[in-house]
Amino acid sequence: MILSLDIGGSKIAAGLVKNGKVSNFQKTGWQKPLTAQKITNQIILLIENYKLKIGNFRAITIGVAGQVNQRGEVFITRHLLGKRTKIALKKMLEKKFKLPVYVENDAHCFALAEAVLGQGKGKKFVIGLTLGSGIGGGIIINQKIFGGKDGFAGEIGHTAIEAQGEKCSCGKKGCFEAHVSATALKKFYYQLTRKKVSGFEIDKLFRKKDKKAILAANKVADYLAIGLGNIINIFNPEVIILGGGLSRFKKLMKMAVVKTKLQTLVPNHQTKILISKLDDNAQLLGASLLVK
Repeated sequence: MILSLDIGGSKIAAGLVKNGKVSNFQKTGWQKPLTAQKITNQIILLIENYKLKIGNFRAITIGVAGQVNQRGEVFITRHLLGKRTKIALKKMLEKKFKLPVYVENDAHCFALAEAVLGQGKGKKFVIGLTLGSGIGGGIIINQKIFGGKDGFAGEIGHTAIEAQGEKCSCGKKGCFEAHVSATALKKFYYQLTRKKVSGFEIDKLFRKKDKKAILAANKVADYLAIGLGNIINIFNPEVIILGGGLSRFKKLMKMAVVKTKLQTLVPNHQTKILISKLDDNAQLLGASLLVK
């Protein structure tokens, strides 16, 4: 049995994983304002609570929103702390709990879960994208994470698709995630209406034929198609799997898939673009596979 954690920009989730299934799932929000010490304290408290309730587990695995190097040091995302901050998470937790600890980027974990257990099962070359408040990416070749030289490969969300485009959380302009995310969708709708509503509400308005919601969704779909076209042109994967909150906006996803054909060098490309069916368990399952 493995204790698996998913450390995101808005929440921390955890569950016990055995034989590819998650049990004792729980999710809590962050106790803000956050510091690096508060983040580690909340992680430690969560693990201690599981030990008290469940007893022993053989490993701790973590998918985290941030870059992770090969030593298990995490460069925490700006979504959490406002600036890039390094935490030696693996070393700290192994010392504290005397257990093996595996740490990886959360989008890498998502992609790994999809390649081994989900929509990419049986495929050799899989790319996963998480579309939430930003975009995370993972590249999986033969059921192994391709991390590049330092373990940071897959930052597809920070490829530029508009030279003088929207400002991104990373500080640059024109990033993929600044134009394709729940944040971008809400921003585009606000620019049209001066109304602040959730992505879920925009989805509902779209289905009610609201013109401004349709315009905002089409704009995001256009940019998503450009990004997906770039991925297909560069990597030629067998399948791209989309997850995260924005992927549940089904009409927007369908529009983007159709528009992608206009963005690829080979219009009848064979790359499949699919929506994840693992839902909230994807990152936890993917992290647990790091033990293997």
